[in-house]
This record gives sequence, C-alpha cells and structure tokens, in this order.
Amino acid sequence: MKPTNKYMFVIIVLIILLLGLISLYYWFIIHSFNNKHVSTYPTNMEGIRYFNTTKIKKSFFTETWSSMSWDEMPTPNGFILSPNDADFIFSSLLGNAWHWGCSGAINIYYDTNSYYVSKNFEIYKDIDSLIKNTTKINGQNGHVYNSLSNFWENVGYMHMTYPEVFDYFKIGTPRVKFINLINLNCRLVKFKSDWINIEENSEILEFWSRDGSFWIFLNDDFIVSVITNINSKE
Repeated sequence: MKPTNKYMFVIIVLIILLLGLISLYYWFIIHSFNNKHVSTYPTNMEGIRYFNTTKIKKSFFTETWSSMSWDEMPTPNGFILSPNDADFIFSSLLGNAWHWGCSGAINIYYDTNSYYVSKNFEIYKDIDSLIKNTTKINGQNGHVYNSLSNFWENVGYMHMTYPEVFDYFKIGTPRVKFINLINLNCRLVKFKSDWINIEENSEILEFWSRDGSFWIFLNDDFIVSVITNINSKE
C-alpha cells in the first residue's frame, strides 16, 4: 500500500470512528432524556412539591412537547396510592370530572403524607391558598380530609385487590364494627332491579377497589355477602 493511500485509509477509519462516537453520544443523551421522567418539582412552600405533566421528547434536530397523563406520574416515596389513584378519587368518586372515569385533576401537589388535588389551572404559592383550594387525599389509604368536620373520611375507595377485599370483609361482621373499621362515608345504594331483591332490613354499600367496584350486602346489620362485577364469594 502506497503511503498516500495508507494515510487516506487511516483518515477514513478515524472519521468513521469519530462519527460512530458522536452517534453513540447523541443516542445515549436522547435515550436517557426521553426515558428520564423529571416530573416533580419543589415549590416555595416548605415540604410541598408538584407534578409537571409536560414531557419533552428530543431527536437529533427537533423536540416535541406533549402532555403526560397521571398514570405516567411516579408515586412519591412513602406513598401507597399513586397520583392516578388520587385523580380517580378526586375526579370520579368526588364527582369533579365531567364524566365518570375521566380526569378532572389539573394540578396535584404533595407533601410527605398527602396529595393536594385541584381542578384549577392556578399555581398556588402559599400553603393557606393551597389548603383552601385543593382536596387533600391521604397517600396511604385514599381517605379525604374534611376541613369542616376536621376528620379524614372514606369516600368509597379501598386500596385493595378483589382477593384482599374478600379476605378483609368477613361474612358475619356487625355493621357498627364494619363502619368503624373503615371510617365509612361512602354512597349508600338501595337496589331496585329484576336481578336482586332488597328487603326492608337490608342494604348495600358500594365501594371501589384497585380492580373495580364491589358491593357489601348487609342484612339485620350484619355482612351477609360481598360481590363484584367479575365474580362472587359468600
């Protein structure tokens, strides 16, 4: 190989290696950026953070802005309920969405224990405004804080799977013990339909779990059955 050709070969190899390194670098930066969910930010309120639902996707020459849904948001450290769970409680169970199952939460803040959910676009900068204009939902059990009664209330959600529901709600449990156990304040449903007859001394309490809705049947103030829309167990 002539010296000139040898030098050209070395230069071509170096150029190929350089281009490969540049491509690898950009791939790493873009891949890392697009998969890194930097979606929570601090506020000027001590101990309060909020979720940012704006997502940026970068390519070699462009970037795209899109909106992330609540089920894409990370669950804060120490929380059992996700932001999506809090949105369901706020939007559907508390009736803040335009339609059942739709999202009505615009902003969600959180501290070390609770979510603060708002249907307003306003960004709150002080704790008094935040508490006054948002719904406080416990990140451990989904109970909602009632500022008028100064109590946490169960509005009809149990963070359980169906098997856990059946293990938790034992047949024969007295109504008083049952209600005190779960801090109940959910919807009381009196069914009138062809597929079930409800006697005067009977009632049904409707709940939602992680897997869907379920109903507690009571007769003479005792649990007699627990059913879901998928299966039943008595």
